[in-house]
Amino acid sequence: MSPRVGVVEDHAMIRAGLAALLQDHGFAVVPLDSSPEVLLVDWTSKDLDASLRSAAKRATRCVVYGRPMTAGLAIYALDHGADVIISDSDPFERVLAALRLEELPPLAGELATEVLEVLMRRQRLPSLSPREVQTIRLLDQGADLDDVAMTLGIKSLTARNHSQRAQRKLGAHSQHEAVLAARQLGYVG
Repeated sequence: MSPRVGVVEDHAMIRAGLAALLQDHGFAVVPLDSSPEVLLVDWTSKDLDASLRSAAKRATRCVVYGRPMTAGLAIYALDHGADVIISDSDPFERVLAALRLEELPPLAGELATEVLEVLMRRQRLPSLSPREVQTIRLLDQGADLDDVAMTLGIKSLTARNHSQRAQRKLGAHSQHEAVLAARQLGYVG
């Protein structure tokens, strides 16, 4: 018998489609409050952090998927309790194996290589400047670059430059990824 799977996906249509696909492959898709043995979590879900904490508390396997799955997001998810990361280049068989609780490496393929490269780069990163740290902290609190500029008393272009420099130093490809990397490195928290 296949493990019971809970699907964490903000979009009802995608959640229903995933549930139907999983049921076609013999999985019982259950509500999140009924103690699923596996959580399948979209990394863009607003409940990502809560899902990772919940899975860790219940010793539930947590499989995180999403597109695009970047190295920074994979590192964040693994550091916060994800057991397996599924990227868009992974074969569907890897998804099924992860949900069946088979023994799998947490990463595979190109994503595993990218994660290793990012981790190696981060070991050689220069420190963030105080303004870059302030910018990242404000972004972490939900501010956009105009809010950052107003709060710090600088121009929006300057705030954008601080954000871009921090992204580059952190090996990130977006503001969101830079905030996650900064959390991981202890710049925000």
